[in-house]
Amino acid sequence: MKNIIILILQIISCANKPEIIESKTNRGLFLLKNPKFPKDSSFLFYQYTRNTKYFINNNEDPSGFSSEELINYPEDEISDFFILKCKSDSTKLVGDFIFMD
Repeated sequence: MKNIIILILQIISCANKPEIIESKTNRGLFLLKNPKFPKDSSFLFYQYTRNTKYFINNNEDPSGFSSEELINYPEDEISDFFILKCKSDSTKLVGDFIFMD
């Protein structure tokens, strides 16, 4: 069973890059610092493994003999977080968090 990760998301306007910080006292609690949530965005969360560490410095490459895509590693996928405009009020955003098990 995969570990459950709880993210506390706080929308702030900041020029700093996003950063995930693990709590020193609450096991399994991760805080997302400086998130950037533009309209119609998606955020993918994968475990850091020997397969996925490639994507820290490289884009997905679907072409060629040795293609590298995140979809090739479904066992490492933790969750997807989608942000969309609210259908009933376009001035608001709605988040959809999908946990993969």
